[in-house]
Amino acid sequence: MRKIGVGMVSFDHMHAKSYARCFNQIPSCRLVGIADADETRGQAMAREYSTRYMSLDQLLADESVDAVCICSANAKHKEHVIRAAEAGKNIMVEKPIATKISDAREMIEACRKNGVLLQVAFVMRYSPIVLEAKNAIDSGSIGRIQAMSGTNHGSMPGGWFVERALSGGGAIIDHTVHVADLMNWFVGRRATQVFALGGNRLYDGLGIDDSGFVLIRYGGVVGSIDPSWSRPEGYPIWGDVKMRVFGSEATLELDGFSQNLAVTRRGERLSLQGYGSNVDYYTCLDLVESTIRERAPRASGQDGLAALEIALAAYRSIDTGRPVSLPLAD
Repeated sequence: MRKIGVGMVSFDHMHAKSYARCFNQIPSCRLVGIADADETRGQAMAREYSTRYMSLDQLLADESVDAVCICSANAKHKEHVIRAAEAGKNIMVEKPIATKISDAREMIEACRKNGVLLQVAFVMRYSPIVLEAKNAIDSGSIGRIQAMSGTNHGSMPGGWFVERALSGGGAIIDHTVHVADLMNWFVGRRATQVFALGGNRLYDGLGIDDSGFVLIRYGGVVGSIDPSWSRPEGYPIWGDVKMRVFGSEATLELDGFSQNLAVTRRGERLSLQGYGSNVDYYTCLDLVESTIRERAPRASGQDGLAALEIALAAYRSIDTGRPVSLPLAD
């Protein structure tokens, strides 16, 4: 059977390295090439992952490329997704799907029009721990969901993540969407209202939000998220997704990253070496298998839009000091 050819578009996002490594580990996949506007970085990544450096035009014109993984800065997702869709490539795009509601909708429509798959890299949907929680909720074993709470803490990543024109915002857009997506998935419907507090409180002069607290209403169900960059410098940038789901019959707790060993070396950032399941691998595998089987991925463009709405509504609520109703328009 022919292997599915995958191309990487940009290594702006830190997760791109993990995805490239995972694609090389999937037996039914071949990493065809890497396109990156930073040619020096792209050449280095091509050598590291035993593939070719290519221009974006070359990558999208290559008939052996069936799908692309887009890890550019958030504001560039729209351009790269639409170009890939028009080239007939299935797509996995890093979260958040976009920085504007209108951009996300255009991306979804471009993929629909060109008959290609659009997967958002909500890696937590692929965690076996989260899947156990989802099965417990769907089976009714915890009763009716009444409330949910979650955290997604990290350390401030710097770089383009703190440049609003490229990121669309700070900690809130960066870290709200993972937990918001799980809440949407668990409840089985989109949020109806958001209220939030947040700002630049942890890093003096950062000029972008580094902390926040987001309240979400799903009809009679309420969720809360702390998406702050509150981990100290030197700590892993990401790796904390914890949730509690309060049901009428039981309370469910999950910790998405508890299976790891903390490793420190003098002069280096603390590293968490996981010995559990690799959610990045399962996310990449879904792109490959969805392409082979011509089926929808587990996390769709619409899922990306629903989570983005919550993050952008949080910013609007912070600006106005009032709850914001959904669906949201730009």
